Amino acid sequence: MTPLLLLLVIFLFGYLVTHLVMQRLRKTQYLLIGIEYILLGVLIGPAFANWLNYSFGFHLPIIITPEIIFQIKPGILIVLGFLGFISGLKFNFKYLLEINKSAYMLSFMEILFSFLFLGGISFAILYLLFFDGHNFYTLIKSAYFLAIAGFITSHTFIRTLFDRYNLTGSLSKLLFNNSYLNINIGLLIYGFLFGIFHSPSIKIAQFTSLEWVFLSIFLSSIMGLLFFLFLGNEKDENKIYLAIIGIVVFSSATAYLLKFSPLFINFIIGAILSNVSKISKTITEVLEKIYQPIGVLIVIFAGVFWLPSSLLYTGSAIILFIILRFVSKFISGYFTYAALKGEFVIPKRIGIGLLSVDIIICAMVIEFGFIFDNSINGIILSAVLASVIFYNFYGFYKAKNLLVDFDDIKSKNL
Repeated sequence: MTPLLLLLVIFLFGYLVTHLVMQRLRKTQYLLIGIEYILLGVLIGPAFANWLNYSFGFHLPIIITPEIIFQIKPGILIVLGFLGFISGLKFNFKYLLEINKSAYMLSFMEILFSFLFLGGISFAILYLLFFDGHNFYTLIKSAYFLAIAGFITSHTFIRTLFDRYNLTGSLSKLLFNNSYLNINIGLLIYGFLFGIFHSPSIKIAQFTSLEWVFLSIFLSSIMGLLFFLFLGNEKDENKIYLAIIGIVVFSSATAYLLKFSPLFINFIIGAILSNVSKISKTITEVLEKIYQPIGVLIVIFAGVFWLPSSLLYTGSAIILFIILRFVSKFISGYFTYAALKGEFVIPKRIGIGLLSVDIIICAMVIEFGFIFDNSINGIILSAVLASVIFYNFYGFYKAKNLLVDFDDIKSKNL
């Protein structure tokens, strides 16, 4: 059997087996859209073929070469822009006023301990292992990214639990509100990363980090308001599609040229439309039709660009990040319980109900790898992507058990 044919057989076998397993699991589990496509992306990506060539002496062609990646990069960034736009459309200021103090406190604790505990420990380890005298800001930037990936919880997952089990309890509502705050605040803080650690290759002006952050918000806000005025009260779906494609392509290109996040820029544009446009509901309904294909593409790309470093470093980083994320969530839940004791009934282990992950994390991994290319990205991004797979299963298990224990999910409905 030729190496190329062997690669094809492995690819088909791996995909089919994984797809069948995922289809069976979806009957009892919540799974990220097309999570099996991460494996598909890995199989067609350069890392897998390089591993076979190096380990077994094959001479397999690299299907996705650096040249191909360079050529499809604009398209990938546009796809990320669409995801950010859809996410922004789901953000509503009025709903924020309906969320009680407990959800805000829990989100604050999650952010605090994710940055202090997970981010702090991550930076210390990265500094000890990889500091070369010149990459201090690269290490801080990587730890910042790990902290963001550590506290973001999947709102889609919690909403799926609500729909599946008709949840109405106070604990379920807390998880729902917290995950809503979590994903939206997470996107904002993630967007600030690109201003705080702005690429020095952009020489249009000598801006400070804070000024770059404000510039990214200002530009996206202006584009959002102009798009709102342009759309008016348009009801024709085809015209709305064309207008959305135009603004997402334009804003994504602008973001990339200025080394901002297309995901973040389009999130702000979508959020502005959600809160000021009378046809935001129509726009959301139009885009919901393409959400799943976009999700599948992003998950595939995440697998394609998964480039692990050495086995020792990558394996250690994966295990450590999974553990730190769990501990960070648990601690933040416990401190929320202690801070609100007597005001709200919150279980001490509320944090373990917030372990699930979202497709947004896969998008962040791709974008971070594109815009902040450095020597330790393989380790950082491998840890985050592996945690996506792990917590997609484990997060469902822990959240459901927590809700069962507190009788939000009745045992007869399982």
